[in-house]
Amino acid sequence: MIARRFALRLLAATLMLVGPSKSGMTNFEYDPPDGFVPDAETAEKMAEILLIRMFGETNTEREMPLRATLKDGVWIVKGTEYPIRLGGVAEMHISKRDARILYFKHEA
Repeated sequence: MIARRFALRLLAATLMLVGPSKSGMTNFEYDPPDGFVPDAETAEKMAEILLIRMFGETNTEREMPLRATLKDGVWIVKGTEYPIRLGGVAEMHISKRDARILYFKHEA
C-alpha cells in the first residue's frame, strides 16, 4: 500500500512538472538524468495504478505480477498470462524520459 501511494505521488508530481500550465505561470523544466521512470519497478507501479483506475483492483490483481522491460527508452509493461484463465492481459508502453503513456491495449 505504501509503494502504491508513493507511485501515485510520483505520477502526480510528474504530471505537474511536465504538464502544460493553464494558469499562465511558467513551468520550470527538470529533466532527471535517469528519466522520470528510471527503473522497472517504477514503470510497473505506474501501470498498476492506472490499470486499477480503469479496471478495478480485483481485475488488475488477476494480471499480477506486471513485468516491465526497457526497449529504446520505452518501458513495455505487460500483465502475466495464466494458461488456466481465459482472456488476455494489459500492455502499456511508458516513456522512460517523461512518463508519458505512449500505447495501451488490453486483449480480450
